Amino acid sequence: MRTIPPLSDCPRAAWLPLRGVLTDIDDTLTAEGDIAPAALAALHRLQDAGVPVIAITGRPAGWSAPFALDWPLRGIVAENGGVLLHREKDALVTEFAQDDATRRENFARLQACAAAIVATVPGAQLARDSAGRLTDIAVDHSEFTRLDDDAIAAVCDLMRAHGLVATVSSIHVNGWIGEHSKWTAAQWAVKRLTGRAFDPREWVYVGESDGLKRYPYKEGDLAAPEGDGGGGSGETILQAIPAEHHWTRDVAFSADGSTLYFSVGSGSNVGTDSAMELQ
Repeated sequence: MRTIPPLSDCPRAAWLPLRGVLTDIDDTLTAEGDIAPAALAALHRLQDAGVPVIAITGRPAGWSAPFALDWPLRGIVAENGGVLLHREKDALVTEFAQDDATRRENFARLQACAAAIVATVPGAQLARDSAGRLTDIAVDHSEFTRLDDDAIAAVCDLMRAHGLVATVSSIHVNGWIGEHSKWTAAQWAVKRLTGRAFDPREWVYVGESDGLKRYPYKEGDLAAPEGDGGGGSGETILQAIPAEHHWTRDVAFSADGSTLYFSVGSGSNVGTDSAMELQ
């Protein structure tokens, strides 16, 4: 089995073409809802070195706004590509992927979908940060309440039946209307905040825990190749993987290469929550 070597082993020449970092927030920069001190220190070092860092998250614009002002980031794209927040001098600037009329029309459809989910999926609750959402809805599955796999699937099915895009993050099921995504967010934010067209070979991406993608590989490759079905976006093998608490993932193959094993992770460390309930 080929394993990914640690970043510390990556030769300096491989880092030279990189121009910035795109990162998730929840469970990547943060731990238990707070930014990890090591992550904040790393952001400051990158800022001091002139390396732009752009966060791309499913969190709402209202939740993201103070961090866009306080953290050493070039900007934050919130709501899975729907809203861009960034500083200009000391002021917060908010931009949208859709025009005002489209957002108004979509907002009514989003609220109707949210009401249907709460009414028909047992235990489903809107995320506590829903008041700050402008272009999407979110259903909590692991942050303050717990939904099992069947309930998560039911939420996704209802969202899609209402014409929404549905994705599962480490804590929420997110739904929105439109063609935007975290991938389009990267293209939009990099161009808007750096003045350069987005080239995925020039950026490090950190985060994501809800699926598995496959990329063509040949010895010596240091970036996802073009022409793989999405300009470096990869072929989706698994998607909508529940991210119950532990977001780390392992991939391994059987000795004969016939079976792929993909770990989802446990829901607790020592059986003090869901496991104890089952007992």
